[in-house]
Amino acid sequence: MLICTIAVAQHSNKIWCFGDSAGINFSMPNAPTFFSSGMDCRGSSCSIADSTDSLLFYAHTLNYYLTSNIRGAVRNKMHNIMDNGDSIIGQGWYNEMIIIPNLNSPNIYWLFHVEASVQTGIYYSLINMASNGGLGKVVLKNIQLQNFDMFSCTAAIKHGNGRDWWVLFKPSGATTPNNQFYEYLVTPTGIQGPYIYNIGLTSGSDFGQFTFNHIGNKLAFANAAGLLQLFDLDRCSGSITNPLILSQQNFTTPPLFSGIEFSPNDSVMYVTTTTQSYYLFQYNLTAPNIAASKDTIATIFTPPWSGGYLKLAPDGKIYWSIAWYDGVNFNYPYDSTDYNMYNMNLSVINNPNALGTACNFTPFSFYLGGKRTYYGLPNNPDYNLGALTGSVCDTLTSIGNEQLAISKADLHVFYSTPWQKLFVNADGLMGKEFELRIVDGMGKTIVKEEGRIYYGSFSKDVDLKNATTGMYIVTLQTEKERLVKKFVKG
Repeated sequence: MLICTIAVAQHSNKIWCFGDSAGINFSMPNAPTFFSSGMDCRGSSCSIADSTDSLLFYAHTLNYYLTSNIRGAVRNKMHNIMDNGDSIIGQGWYNEMIIIPNLNSPNIYWLFHVEASVQTGIYYSLINMASNGGLGKVVLKNIQLQNFDMFSCTAAIKHGNGRDWWVLFKPSGATTPNNQFYEYLVTPTGIQGPYIYNIGLTSGSDFGQFTFNHIGNKLAFANAAGLLQLFDLDRCSGSITNPLILSQQNFTTPPLFSGIEFSPNDSVMYVTTTTQSYYLFQYNLTAPNIAASKDTIATIFTPPWSGGYLKLAPDGKIYWSIAWYDGVNFNYPYDSTDYNMYNMNLSVINNPNALGTACNFTPFSFYLGGKRTYYGLPNNPDYNLGALTGSVCDTLTSIGNEQLAISKADLHVFYSTPWQKLFVNADGLMGKEFELRIVDGMGKTIVKEEGRIYYGSFSKDVDLKNATTGMYIVTLQTEKERLVKKFVKG
């Protein structure tokens, strides 16, 4: 029997492209350097590098104040618009784009993007980096998944198996307040979902951010109406649970939250506002009362309406982008004379794991080499997050000390609502003994059965009358393979 493992190509978050032709290279340990990118963008941007920290490509939106053709662009490593990389649906808001490696081919990449204001919806495009001598080509563009009004943000995190990806979206609450989160699962066979969670307080805004912590078990969400929430996340099932309210929504005198970021060890969370007096807040996530632990790290009164987004960098520091606004003219695009300490530097939290002043916040301290920043920083996920080794969904790594062979078996699950039964079938199994396990969204095993397999086939009807509604993971494991599927009991 041929024993093998599945290799997942590694990518890097060490090349940032953002703002008005700004760029940072974090490939040298503790010595980031600046360079010139080819973009001019107020908000949304994302970039991806290969395992040698060489830029592959990046994407960004344009601003609707500049053109009625509200579109973004994909740029190659030479900073030129990629072949067919123009007219990507998007708008000049924030964190609307994210790049996910394709799981079947090392040369294909997904670009997920949303449009929040005019041509609303969730979209994806596909990039083939094998085209044009490695400069790439957008081979599919603006494929729509949903067409409702969108919250101006997206985020992604690896599935617990270390290979697949969860991609998170949210419907806008500006016209229809809601507490919904939409998830898609990107696998080697394509896009699955959406999986919809109604949880937490209702959001009445379409501006803000959501982000995952770095171990992958927390989701933070903030909006411009002052709502700040923290959730538990299960990377296996994708389930979002246990909302913790840190700040209530208040349309009268809200803190207009913009950026959120976790410290490298996930013990501290930082939140920024974009108001005439804008703030950098710190929350101690190990405190008995997290909401009461809020500490104001910085208050900056001028220039007004300038606080932007936060991003943890590969050097372990958190960077804060602050845009210049003269109080009269809208600050995009900048005038050719608008060069100053505010838009030519990023502010830095140098020791983000530390509480209070020990975090060593230094405003406007990282020079961009004469380039300028606005509000946004690259919306890059953690490409190197590993699998939850030993968990029920770790289908790509070893179990105990034994490696599993790649199986050609097919697992099929179907839940019948009228009968409240789950039908589980598999063919082409290599093993002779099975363990069937069904786990709920909280990680609790509700069914566990063992037995013998005959002629490579398995069939089982499972009574789920007493199971609650929600998402479940079905695992069929033999001594030679492990197969995993999920279903939703409505």
